[in-house]
Amino acid sequence: MFVYQVWGGTFDPVKMDEADALAQVAIERFPRNPLPYWARVSLFLDKGDVEQAITLAQTALRLDPQVSNSLLRWLITVKFLEDPTAELEVARQIVEVEPRLQSLVDAYLATDVQTHTIDLLFRFYYDASLE
Repeated sequence: MFVYQVWGGTFDPVKMDEADALAQVAIERFPRNPLPYWARVSLFLDKGDVEQAITLAQTALRLDPQVSNSLLRWLITVKFLEDPTAELEVARQIVEVEPRLQSLVDAYLATDVQTHTIDLLFRFYYDASLE
């Protein structure tokens, strides 16, 4: 699905719709697995639909609230709100649960969403999936 998202954002916008449809099918088949929800969250962020992303991210987070990859994805999603207070609160929660993530959380906090959107979306998949 990530390949469809990248391809759709770069060459063929129809692929974004296909990626969204795939994520929705995965959610329907595996409603207790947070990963397809997070995939859709990244699609909403990529499209600039932050409100939908936040709503769906809250669902994904409820499914997997203490796992670091969910927490990191939540922080990236919250960054798109551009609310420093909310970002700091999420960052505090992450470090409280997983102190070893402090440097990664600091890097996210230092990344400007307006000038580094693609970097944050990449980190959404890459960094968060490695934790």
